[in-house]
Amino acid sequence: MTQLVLHEGESPLDRALRAGVAAGILDADALSKLRKDAPKGIVQIAGVISTPYLQTELERAFVVLRGLVDKGLAVLAANDPVRGASLLRDRGILGLSREGNGRLKALRGMTESLYPSEVPESTWLNDAEFLERYALLPEEAFQAEVARRQDVARHIEAARWLVSAAKGRIEYDGAADYAMWARTALLVLAAKVAWPDGVEAMRAIITLMSKPPSAKAKRAIASDSLVISVPDSCPAHLHDIVAVWCNECRKTVLPLLISTPPDLALVDNTGCNPLASWIAIPELSLIDTDLHAAHASDAWRKLTAGRASHEAMLTVLSNVALGQPPKPVISRKLMESLVAHVRAENLDSTAVESFVREEAPSALQAELHQLWLHFCADAAMLAMSATELAAFIEGELSLAKTKKARAKARPT
Repeated sequence: MTQLVLHEGESPLDRALRAGVAAGILDADALSKLRKDAPKGIVQIAGVISTPYLQTELERAFVVLRGLVDKGLAVLAANDPVRGASLLRDRGILGLSREGNGRLKALRGMTESLYPSEVPESTWLNDAEFLERYALLPEEAFQAEVARRQDVARHIEAARWLVSAAKGRIEYDGAADYAMWARTALLVLAAKVAWPDGVEAMRAIITLMSKPPSAKAKRAIASDSLVISVPDSCPAHLHDIVAVWCNECRKTVLPLLISTPPDLALVDNTGCNPLASWIAIPELSLIDTDLHAAHASDAWRKLTAGRASHEAMLTVLSNVALGQPPKPVISRKLMESLVAHVRAENLDSTAVESFVREEAPSALQAELHQLWLHFCADAAMLAMSATELAAFIEGELSLAKTKKARAKARPT
């Protein structure tokens, strides 16, 4: 008898072979057919995972074939060795391995992460890697992985339902997971406001704390009696998941919202958001919003001429780096000088850091620092080409209009 029959162990294949021989289900002809079919399956699998022309790869394929047959028997025989023996006789090694491979394909098609932006395993594992990883996984562990992915799919369905109920939109390129989007939707629904895009989404959420909370509201949160309830229209099979998110909003998110001043809802003194691990805060900037006004002093507004765009801020910092007065516009000549400084790697970022630390509002300093670092990094990548660098810088900064351009723009 072949190694396939003599292999000792407690896998579904081992139990089916022993039971089949003992009960006379697998007679000499049936065993002979299994011996003939097994090499065909081994060669096919070896062709997938590597090559069928090397002994070592054929041995790897043999192990994978056993795993696939085990997967097929586990689901069809339901731990009944006698039933497994009948399946071996009737469907053969190849038929059961195809059944097991079908289970692996079904697993690969399941969503595996609660993060919309996470690259799925099916993308970074090739066919051979996936086949070897999951064909050899013990049945109990395989079923646990299937159950986990099914649970992930149910959470995603619940989150999408909530966001849809709040008339919102999930941003798939951000750092938030589906649970964070779900909590965000619950807060927007509780606030009874629309869910516009971008910055407005966060404004909608902070309307919950736009007024100082009453002592009654604070006592309600402290006593766990303030409840964000599951919407009446929630599908029954998602109710338990949404209920958990409601409880998290009540116990953790609402107290954070109430304890955080509205104009600092996006950032604290260290530049970190205490809510960022609980709700999906869109990628937004204090600089580009009217929340900028909550932090900007009269002196800063005068220095920036009241401008708050990224282009204006970068232009101010670029002028400082060139040793010029901090202005929100830059001349063509100074822009050319900036290109030369970047290419020569002698841009004065120390002056920029000192300026931000001494002149910028404290709530904006972290963002201005990051804005400058990203600008310098992007510019450095283009430094080999003066033309590309000049085009990049011109697109990032606010260029002062020449007299000719102003005259052309003036209405006649």
